[in-house]
Amino acid sequence: MKVWLSVLFAILLVIPSYGIRNFDLEESVSNDFIGHFEKIAYIRAGEDFYIHFNPSDGIEFEEEKFNLSHKEKIALAKSPEWIRWRLAKQFENLSDEYASLLINSSNKYTDEIAFCIATCPINGMPSPQLLYDNAYFIYKNDEYLDYVSIVDFENGSSTIRYTTLDGKELNITCPMGIYYWYVVHPRITFEDAEYVYNKFWREYLLYHNDIGYPLLLEKLHGIKYLWDNQTYYPPKHRTWKWSMENHPTAIEAINYWIGKTVNQLATGDRPGQPNIIAHEHNGFCGELQQIAVAAQRAALIPSVGINDLGEDHVWREFWERGWHECDNWWADGGGCVANYSEYRYRWGKIISALFAWNGDSSIYDVTPKYIKAKDRVKLTVEVRDLFGKPVDGACVMIFGSWKANNFKDRLWSKYVDKLWQKMPEQIRQKWQEKYDELKKFYHERIPGFIPWILPSIWNYTNVDGKCNFNLGLGHSYTIVVYKDEFFYIGPYSIGKSNAIRYKPIILTNRTKEMKIKFVLPDFKQRLNENVLSSPSNGKYSFSINFKCYGYQKQRNPWDWKFAMHPTDGKINFFIVDGKNFERYKKGEKFDCYEYRHAANGDIKFYADDEIYIVFSNTAKRTDVKLSVVLDAYGKGDFIHIISPCNMANAGVITIKGYATNQAEVEIEGDKWNVNDYFEIKWNASIGNHTIIAKCGSFVKQYEIEVVDFSPPSINIFSPEQGKIFDEEVKIEGSIKDNAGIRSVVAYINGNEIELQQNFNFSLNLTPGDYELKIIAEDIAGLKSMEKINFVVAGNKSKPLIKDIYYEPDTPTNESNVIIYAFIESTFYKIKDAYVIMDGKEMKMYR
Repeated sequence: MKVWLSVLFAILLVIPSYGIRNFDLEESVSNDFIGHFEKIAYIRAGEDFYIHFNPSDGIEFEEEKFNLSHKEKIALAKSPEWIRWRLAKQFENLSDEYASLLINSSNKYTDEIAFCIATCPINGMPSPQLLYDNAYFIYKNDEYLDYVSIVDFENGSSTIRYTTLDGKELNITCPMGIYYWYVVHPRITFEDAEYVYNKFWREYLLYHNDIGYPLLLEKLHGIKYLWDNQTYYPPKHRTWKWSMENHPTAIEAINYWIGKTVNQLATGDRPGQPNIIAHEHNGFCGELQQIAVAAQRAALIPSVGINDLGEDHVWREFWERGWHECDNWWADGGGCVANYSEYRYRWGKIISALFAWNGDSSIYDVTPKYIKAKDRVKLTVEVRDLFGKPVDGACVMIFGSWKANNFKDRLWSKYVDKLWQKMPEQIRQKWQEKYDELKKFYHERIPGFIPWILPSIWNYTNVDGKCNFNLGLGHSYTIVVYKDEFFYIGPYSIGKSNAIRYKPIILTNRTKEMKIKFVLPDFKQRLNENVLSSPSNGKYSFSINFKCYGYQKQRNPWDWKFAMHPTDGKINFFIVDGKNFERYKKGEKFDCYEYRHAANGDIKFYADDEIYIVFSNTAKRTDVKLSVVLDAYGKGDFIHIISPCNMANAGVITIKGYATNQAEVEIEGDKWNVNDYFEIKWNASIGNHTIIAKCGSFVKQYEIEVVDFSPPSINIFSPEQGKIFDEEVKIEGSIKDNAGIRSVVAYINGNEIELQQNFNFSLNLTPGDYELKIIAEDIAGLKSMEKINFVVAGNKSKPLIKDIYYEPDTPTNESNVIIYAFIESTFYKIKDAYVIMDGKEMKMYR
């Protein structure tokens, strides 16, 4: 007995107590703050990321593992921080021309272009020129719209601020995520973002109209409100007068324009491109959805396509402090604004599932907004391997029974309704209410038993092997599961492992929840860890907070495109010493502490010497974006530079860091004395530089490359755009650059003139229209160009109005009258044209 007690006592001395959590670090370690560190890392499936601490080297984060060219690294550094990880992943599969686009673009467009490169499907990436035009016309269109304006922030991000009516006038700032995904993104649903008729839809739809059809820019002119927060049903063939008297908003103006532009039922090839739809003037719900989402985005209104593919109808939603349903009926047949009950409860459509379509070809479920809880069921599909482990990234496709439902309804009409009509009238009067209830139950709950051939919705399993669906009652559902696709012919795929299940849903349990399990063979990476108890004290203490966000490469079965779709993410977190870190990397059994497999964590721990803080992603098909915040404490001399990292823009750079005691920062002979948290202003030139940080005997070097990713800034103070001069024209402005100007070239109507960086002079010019164009190039080869148009007066020639007419020839009080004028310039270019009716002046558009 004494022997056992002695052994037990020895074990308690050797092995620290386990699981101590709620301790105050400052109680055991003096408040010597080493530093506060923040990091975002992207960890691919099967890979890891670590933080290394060593008393001689301090805190070091593992370098990112993206395979990028030098030009792509510069473009990444120029882009907003929140999009860099996703942009870096895209750059690995793109040519350098996309990096060049970002580097050479105006800073004003950087965030919009970077977001589009980062989120367009890699197998559906628009051309660099289209991405530039997409950003350019966002800002160009903003100049003509009174109800909305773009807001640019100092951190390089943007959004929109709009005016709306909700009992009173409100000014609303749109969340940035809504702005980028549903205003900026150039893809609507399945179509490729490309030029049609030599223009992108963001330009074509706003500024072009065919003869006899309205111009969207003209319809939006003078509109002060995005929406009036009213649910309503525009009448078919409505007039512009009705629209503006009842709903003088941008939403109604666009709805009206759609009805008059696509005013015929679909014929021909059923195009998916908005420009073709606007030019051919025919379509059903698919065409109306495409042109409506494009038109609303062109008008800077957040918009997304909503899809009931299982029952063959689509429409859109717009955002105004939340999403709102919006639809146009075919052939200018009216429509519906802001009624989620329209399709299931007014139309009586037995809907299987609904989803919204993002520009990267990912989708998200919107079924609960349109089907009430009593009429739907929550289905959880779980996929496990042969050992009971979760299978992540398996595709689950749901097929409803639309056509079979229609057929069984026709059977009722053909046989039961006819039989009922033959019953004596006395019986029908007595039992009519019960008969109607039975017929409704049959229509809404009894499904057709043959599945439809096209999927209603799909999803992919998360790291727990699960995915959820909201499904309408009254369908027979076929559930198909596959993983690791090797054969695809849209919308069907065959994977290395496949399974199928058939499930008619008539009645549900009280919770309206169902679960279905599948087993697919799979092999998942596993760690060989031996978890020890955590030290209860030590020389150094750490507080770490981490969060995981999962992403999977998922194919959209409708358009063949791949998306990086957000999903649940988890990570294996643990702490090891140097020796066990090597064992872990070799796949051997290793000792660790603070082990957990979790989506997030808030952990405090101690160490006496070298440690590795490891984040291991053992998922097979789920990547993880990891956000880490680390605070470190301990006695000793330490100094860390936390910003900038690796690469920075030329000019004045702010160097930020922490030092535990009096310290020194040196850059090529320039020295600064620092302590605690510090910030240093450094005027950095292009090139590679070494920062030497010293704190006592602790010395740490940082290598930083200073590049130039800011094109020259051209500011023209005079002439102003469109200004009219008598004879003498004042040319004034300045050209600035963070790295230095290499050359400046200026032209007036194609004739080169001499120009300095700061210019102020006058020219005597003969009467006429003029264009001043200035091109500046900095020492890094980045170029900027600005154009200004102005006029020198003196010629008395006037424009010649050669013809004016209107359509229709015999208008009535219900007609939409379009007035045309053929105007010819005689000397100057035509600036504006107006028509005056009943004393009211109205602008005309080309």
